[in-house]
Amino acid sequence: APCRANGEAEAEAVPFEDPRVPVTVVTGFLGSGKTTLLNRVLTEDHNLRVAVIENEYGEIGIDQELVETKENVEGEDVFLLNNGCICCTVRQDLVKMLDALVPDDVVASRALDPAFAPASGSGFGTTKRKIDHIVIETTGLANPMPIIGTFFMEPNIREKLRLEGIVTMVDAKHVMRHLDHTEEESKTEEVVDQIAYADQIIVNKTDLVEAGEVSRIEREIRSMNKIAAIMKTTRAQVDYRKVFNMGGFDLDRVEEELQREEELYQAEVLAHSHDHSHDHSHDHSHEHEHDHDHDHSHEHSHE
Repeated sequence: APCRANGEAEAEAVPFEDPRVPVTVVTGFLGSGKTTLLNRVLTEDHNLRVAVIENEYGEIGIDQELVETKENVEGEDVFLLNNGCICCTVRQDLVKMLDALVPDDVVASRALDPAFAPASGSGFGTTKRKIDHIVIETTGLANPMPIIGTFFMEPNIREKLRLEGIVTMVDAKHVMRHLDHTEEESKTEEVVDQIAYADQIIVNKTDLVEAGEVSRIEREIRSMNKIAAIMKTTRAQVDYRKVFNMGGFDLDRVEEELQREEELYQAEVLAHSHDHSHDHSHDHSHEHEHDHDHDHSHEHSHE
């Protein structure tokens, strides 16, 4: 390499831009406000082409006034909205739908030209320009881990899409009925998993509870997830950038934190078990001595 002249400024490093299409997963227990959040995201003035996939059973929850046309892709109904966004419900194969939404040539072309749009007829029929972001809404009863695994275990998906982060909606009015138990086994497992894997936790409907209850919910959330950002809101009033720009999901970091929490929990269980065993042993010894004295006294009187 040629020598630099004294005082010559180092060339500035060009920041790496991941050309893969970012994906946000929105999860949360039934009634937490997921669909309200998605309707807000779709109607924001962001000039982005967003594809929303509802991994739900039942009717699509998006405002029907937004729907312009409908077509069938991979056996599922896909709706093109009047702002250019896309919405569909996937009951069967999420991987196939993700694959159909983002043609194979998108990533390579986006790397060269961020404004790239697939050729007409390429991939998804209504793609007149690139998809900027995909949002997946899970069913309220879902453990988010299988969907997270899709982005790390499926090679074709991993090459085209990147998991931006997990957003968990929490219903302030009802969440504690699922979490307010001293024993871990008594808590609702799906709610615990949804909170544990989240990058962003939105405590919704805070207007329906007292301020002290909101603080209690926040403490409970922190006991399960120490690294997620926590927002408090009403009627899912959240800036779309909080949902779209989370810096990328770090599975290793989350699993390390969950492993640490599990080790602490097991240590507490072991300590409790040890204390119980010690108390039981002490009581047993006491009873034994009592029986011995009783027998001795009985023999003495007999004599």
